Amino acid sequence: MKKSQLRKIIKEEISKVLTEDMEVINRILDKISAQGKDSLTPEEKGYLDKYSKGNSNLKSPYPLSDEEVDNLYYQYPELENPSSSWFHKHFELLGDNEDIETYKASIGGKEYKVEANTITGEEKWYNI
Repeated sequence: MKKSQLRKIIKEEISKVLTEDMEVINRILDKISAQGKDSLTPEEKGYLDKYSKGNSNLKSPYPLSDEEVDNLYYQYPELENPSSSWFHKHFELLGDNEDIETYKASIGGKEYKVEANTITGEEKWYNI
């Protein structure tokens, strides 16, 4: 691979990271504008604190979008069968609080926190 191609790939990756970071920052700032800084969750405050200290490419404090979760289910159809050995190999139950089960999932080289509502079936996925 030529150096110019490598530089282009690196620039694209840096641009992608900065864009993702700014999307989260803008979402947090919009919340502050609408509801005040006291409305921020500890995760949102932590994100702002780390970002303001020069850290970048931080994990978003917000759940993955429906499209991102659908993509995971498409890539890993085994997710549909929580009683399978594959599921048990990749998911670790972290807690069971009333109607919400919290898991740590290791899929495709990434780690996620999954909050699953046992009544409604709704799931929230977070990058960790």
